[in-house]
Amino acid sequence: MMYRTGLKIVAPVAVLVAMCVYLGVQPVAAVNETQDGQDSLMQQKLTHAQSLLEGLALEDYSSIAEHARALHQISVEADWAGIPNRDYSQYGDKFRDAASKTEKAAEEGNLDSAAWQYMQLVVTCVECHKAVRGQAPAEVAVLQH
Repeated sequence: MMYRTGLKIVAPVAVLVAMCVYLGVQPVAAVNETQDGQDSLMQQKLTHAQSLLEGLALEDYSSIAEHARALHQISVEADWAGIPNRDYSQYGDKFRDAASKTEKAAEEGNLDSAAWQYMQLVVTCVECHKAVRGQAPAEVAVLQH
């Protein structure tokens, strides 16, 4: 039974990660001088996000917590002053909140909550990348359909 519940959670998360992977490799054209540093940070975020997903799939709570903590720390340390989007700090806050909640859920041994918070983290990635590229956030686009 736990396997089926885990599969129901991990499958949608895998789709969201695939979307984030695709969006994560897109360059932000408006930012030139800090692009290399941001690309490096985005690559680190992507690596930790993938490892976190692996932890969810394997129900490895220490790995989930470790990678959620790393994602939070990378976000805290990032210097995003060069991104021409006034809403970016709100996405950063949402990202850090989801990372913290993912870590907490892992520490409590709550796989369902950790997976849910991870999905929130990935959705925040997608929304932020869309906003940086000047598109409507996912929540607005969904309402328009």
